[in-house]
Amino acid sequence: MSKPQKNSGSAGFTLIELMIVVAIVGLLAAIALPSYQSYIARGNRAAARAQLSQAAQYMQRFYAANDRYDADRTGSQTIWATMPPALLRAPAEGTQLYAISNTGANPSSATSSTFTLIMQPLSTANMANDKCGGFTLTQAGAKGITAASPTAALIAECWR
Repeated sequence: MSKPQKNSGSAGFTLIELMIVVAIVGLLAAIALPSYQSYIARGNRAAARAQLSQAAQYMQRFYAANDRYDADRTGSQTIWATMPPALLRAPAEGTQLYAISNTGANPSSATSSTFTLIMQPLSTANMANDKCGGFTLTQAGAKGITAASPTAALIAECWR
């Protein structure tokens, strides 16, 4: 009868193999995380622009019914009192990241013949330090941003 032979191979991973796997996972995370965060920010900006456009459409309908942007025909209700609350926030559902307000440091405004809507990121939300800042839209359709140094290229990038 022959003697059983011992298995000379190891049954686990070596430290080198484990370190290589950790390095690969770290490298993938370092590349993927900023890309993912950029993707999320673009989605949040799109939601803000969509809500801002809907609010501007509401303003146009209000003007068609009242011949002015700031108040109804009787002057008893302002546009800010009649605008649906869902239009004053972005995204429309879920955690609010942006708001349209007619008060504060960068307020939206409406006169009888003009309006400027500003969808501003909330200071407590994760979009507070976004490169675009807030989004602006006027009755003439002029688009802008509230970033510290808005350039034509940055405005175009933020609005695309």
